[in-house]
Amino acid sequence: MREIENALAAVQVLSFRLPMLWAMAFSPSPERRAEAVKMVAEKQMAMAEGLNAAALSALATWMKLASGAKVSAPAATTRMIKAATRPGERRMRANARRLSRRKRI
Repeated sequence: MREIENALAAVQVLSFRLPMLWAMAFSPSPERRAEAVKMVAEKQMAMAEGLNAAALSALATWMKLASGAKVSAPAATTRMIKAATRPGERRMRANARRLSRRKRI
């Protein structure tokens, strides 16, 4: 279910943002520039948060292994991937909600 929600949010965000970028390219305004900067900055932050979360997940797995606990490699990998993608997914859904409330490009 979460995958479908994420796919719909991605389509929604792209459908709102592509015209914004197009409008900014041909008729830049301070508001449009600010939105373009926000687009880039939030992706950088989501990537940094995701990398940090993946590293912490890997460290937790390593600590379990070092303590002698049995760890399933597929489960550990799945946890790390989910930790890495969660910040981007959260921002994408938030952007879909925020952009759907906008009145104009």
